[in-house]
Amino acid sequence: RAPSDAPPPSHRPALVGIDIGVGASCVFPLLGHRLYGWDFVGTDIDQETLSWAHLNAHLNGCCEHISFVRSPADSIFAHLLENRDNEHPFTFTMCNPPFFDKDERRSVYKERVTTGGNQELETCGGELEFAKKMFSESLAHPQAVRMFTCMLGKKASFKALRHVLDENSEVTVVHTQRFFQGRTARWGVAWSFLPVPVEQTGEHEGAGWDDGGSGEDSE
Repeated sequence: RAPSDAPPPSHRPALVGIDIGVGASCVFPLLGHRLYGWDFVGTDIDQETLSWAHLNAHLNGCCEHISFVRSPADSIFAHLLENRDNEHPFTFTMCNPPFFDKDERRSVYKERVTTGGNQELETCGGELEFAKKMFSESLAHPQAVRMFTCMLGKKASFKALRHVLDENSEVTVVHTQRFFQGRTARWGVAWSFLPVPVEQTGEHEGAGWDDGGSGEDSE
C-alpha cells in the first residue's frame, strides 16, 4: 500500500502528471498522489501491466485520481496530447526509458541484476532514441505540457539529449540533475517550451547543467 492513507492536502491546486511506462506497481502515481495530492495518467503498452496497476490504484483508494491509458506502439505520449486543451495543460511528464537496444547483446550485462519485462528493458535504439522521440513528440505539442522530463542511465545519452535541447531555439528552459545510488549515476533531464518568467530569464543557458560528472552509468 501507499505510505499514508491520509487524504491529500485540499488547499493545493490539482497538478496532473503523465507517468510513461507506469508499471504494474503504479508506485510513482501512488506516491505522488498520497504525498502531494497530484493526479496522474499512467501509460503502458502492455494491457496486463495496466490491469495490475489499476488494481493497485483501487486497493489504495486512488482510482479517482489515477487513470490509465494503453499506448500504441508508435506513440509515447502524442496520443494523449493531440486533443489536450492548451488552456489546461498537463503539469509534467515523467519517464525512465527502456535502457537496452533491442539489437544489443544483453549477455554483456549478465552479471547485472535487472527486473521487468522485455518491454520495460528494451526498445529500438535504446534509451537515447526513446528520449529523442519524446522530444520530437513534445515539439509537436509544446503547449500541452508545462514540463517534460525523463531519467537516463547513460552519461553518453544524457550529453546527446542535452545537445539536442540546446540546439533547439523553441526550448525555453532546460534543467538537469544527477542522482547517485552508491557509485551508480542517473541523469534527470527536464525541458519546457513555455515562456520564461522574468525572474528566471537566462536559465536556458546552463540551468542545473553539469558535464555528467563521475560515477558509473548503467553500463
